[in-house]
Amino acid sequence: MSVYARIAGWLAIQHAPALPSTRISPQNTSNPFVPVFKYTACEPCPTGSTCQGGANALSQQCPAGTHTELLGATTCNACPNGTASLAGATTCQECAPGTEPTADRSTCQLCPAGTYNKIPGEPCIK
Repeated sequence: MSVYARIAGWLAIQHAPALPSTRISPQNTSNPFVPVFKYTACEPCPTGSTCQGGANALSQQCPAGTHTELLGATTCNACPNGTASLAGATTCQECAPGTEPTADRSTCQLCPAGTYNKIPGEPCIK
């Protein structure tokens, strides 16, 4: 069994000892059902996510409209104008001609009726 904890941009992997080894319970008695955890490795938080909040924090995917391509990131970057991304993105994708990003930059949408654009990433115009 592995348990993951986030520490300032790093993932600490804890492994429970294999059964049936003896574990010490909170009452200091032998109890095979209370695991003792040992830190055995650290890994950077994965791309497309951030790690904040110390040892008990879990990684959080970057929200839609943001991204990070860095391992161990503590913040996500907003997608630039003319681009969009889904949650957990490592990069933002340029919107194709005839589309523009939604207000939250989570996806590209068709240009509204009566507008257009011919250049990828550009806003729709009349």
